[in-house]
Amino acid sequence: MSQGVVIRKLSAKEFSKLKNKRLTLLGMSGVGKTHLSKLLSLNDKWYHYSGDYRIGAKYLNNNILGNIKQKISQDKSLAKLLSYDPT
Repeated sequence: MSQGVVIRKLSAKEFSKLKNKRLTLLGMSGVGKTHLSKLLSLNDKWYHYSGDYRIGAKYLNNNILGNIKQKISQDKSLAKLLSYDPT
């Protein structure tokens, strides 16, 4: 029988008591992911691995563009530009 993954929110106290910790930081360029990783590694017990930014571009691109289009479509004059096809 395969085991499923259980995800639940932990308090800071619960997280600090865990023997093996893993943390994923996901965010746009410049928000401080690397800075936070360096702060966490000050005690030499933290391993920092930086993923390729293209991963985000590949998997988040549609969501980001969809959100931008949704915001633009709320403005009537900008919404017309979304539906404009110059071909």
